[in-house]
Amino acid sequence: MTRLSLMSFSPVASLLLGLAGPAWSQDTERLGQNLGDRLQNQSNAETEAERRRLDRARAARDRESDLAAETALPGPKPGGPCFSIRSLRISGHEPFGKKPGGYSGLIGKCATATDIAAAVGQINEYYRARGFITTRAYLPVQDISKGVLEITIVPGRVEGFVYGDGRQADSRIDAAFPNARGDLLNLRDLEQGLDNYNAPQSAHAKFRLIPGEQPGGSFVQVLAEDGRQFYGRLATVNDGFRSTGIVKTTGTLGVDNLFGLNDQISLALTSTPFDDRDIRFADAVAVSANVPYGNWLFGLDVGASRYHFMLDGINQSYPVSGRTSHVSLTAERLLMRDENSKLFAYGALKLSHSRSFVEGYEIESQRRDLTTATLGFRAESTFDFGRIDFDIGSRFGIDAFGANVPPKSAIDPQFDLFFARLGVKAPLGDSPFTYKGTLSGQWSDDSPPGSEFFSVGGWGNVRGFHDDNMYGPSGIYLRNTLEWQAWQTPDVSLTFRSGVDVGYVEPLALRIWDQKHIVGASLGAELEFAGGLKLTVDVAHALDRPSDFKAGRTIGYVGLVAKF
Repeated sequence: MTRLSLMSFSPVASLLLGLAGPAWSQDTERLGQNLGDRLQNQSNAETEAERRRLDRARAARDRESDLAAETALPGPKPGGPCFSIRSLRISGHEPFGKKPGGYSGLIGKCATATDIAAAVGQINEYYRARGFITTRAYLPVQDISKGVLEITIVPGRVEGFVYGDGRQADSRIDAAFPNARGDLLNLRDLEQGLDNYNAPQSAHAKFRLIPGEQPGGSFVQVLAEDGRQFYGRLATVNDGFRSTGIVKTTGTLGVDNLFGLNDQISLALTSTPFDDRDIRFADAVAVSANVPYGNWLFGLDVGASRYHFMLDGINQSYPVSGRTSHVSLTAERLLMRDENSKLFAYGALKLSHSRSFVEGYEIESQRRDLTTATLGFRAESTFDFGRIDFDIGSRFGIDAFGANVPPKSAIDPQFDLFFARLGVKAPLGDSPFTYKGTLSGQWSDDSPPGSEFFSVGGWGNVRGFHDDNMYGPSGIYLRNTLEWQAWQTPDVSLTFRSGVDVGYVEPLALRIWDQKHIVGASLGAELEFAGGLKLTVDVAHALDRPSDFKAGRTIGYVGLVAKF
């Protein structure tokens, strides 16, 4: 990030020099550093808010599908006469591209009816394991005395979609399910479609299969129960900054299925309502839209923010203000899913603009018009011991769509960086405790803009820090949380948690600290009511930090969220 020096804020520098005299030059570096840290805090908060909106959109499609387990049919009794099998003829497998497995053991064997039924069962299991749950292997009427066994595969296909109440499929079903009438019926496609259909928070659906009119055909019956199309959320938290306002309130209004495509649209307004706006404030507005379509998820995020605070000098305070705006387009594609895992590829394009001012004069060195792109892969897997998810990718600046920074700026608008994140959630045996861990890192040998810095120190990464944090182009943190669900009823739940976190940053030479790591610990509780009210309380303490961190070592967090 560009080193902030008010001496370069022409023409405001001459004005400030005239007011402060020689003492001003001695205070310039401290003021510049202080201003830089505050602007970076504001940038971190905006980036974190955008990341949370993206995470909520991704999580919306992760509901479990509901399909009754199949009941195995009884096979023939063991024993009986055997037949010498010299060869097998498999037919009907062509739509799958290759023959199934599970029958080769019959060749050259004197097979009983039990052996043949077991081989047919293995073929059915072969298809079932790959999601083709209605595909069946059959034994046609035949004479196997000549040693030739014929097995016919009847592919299971989608014969159509209907609602449970008899309505025909509409645009919501057409957009949700990646398979169409006549396609091979695969459970993974149906699960994906149900995830998409249930993406709006007002949607609650499951499906079942009913026999079709053609051999192997099935109708997919969607049993849907939709709630209110409109919803609201009001959140008040104290995770703001002293400079722009500690207590922030965010009101969100959302609407589901406005276009009948399982779409979700929300409008969020954030402000610091309890502060004197002549002294400080921070406002933000964001509009988000997400549309799942088959194996795709498309997103649009448009936002703007503004802030104002007073920067203390030696003899007077200087008003600092700024504004930012961005437009972000995202696309995500499901590459693979099985019974326990999903793999996605995604990309994003973001256009952002920011301006900063001191006493109404623009700080030209802080002007940013950036175009950035992101490409990555993410995956989520469930194991016997818990759940693992990871995200890996690259973000880079593009010289397009009006991207521009001042010629004297120290940042590289065509930067490159790489990032990775690993998350773990695992119950600890039969105990009431659950471990949640996150390992996240970023590397770049460029000088990216401040919005792309890796930051440690905050409620979202290394707890125990807030007004003071460390940032740079490269870094890593490990966040560890142990949760205990102390009380749960249909109406209320109480969860306690504790954590120890550590973070490391490799900063730029223009902003360094006397150590590159921080360590923090936390204790907290969350009380949630069935009606949509949630209270969160956390206390965190900085165990190890740079000596020039001046904020208190112990901080608290209180958040109250009401959904309606």
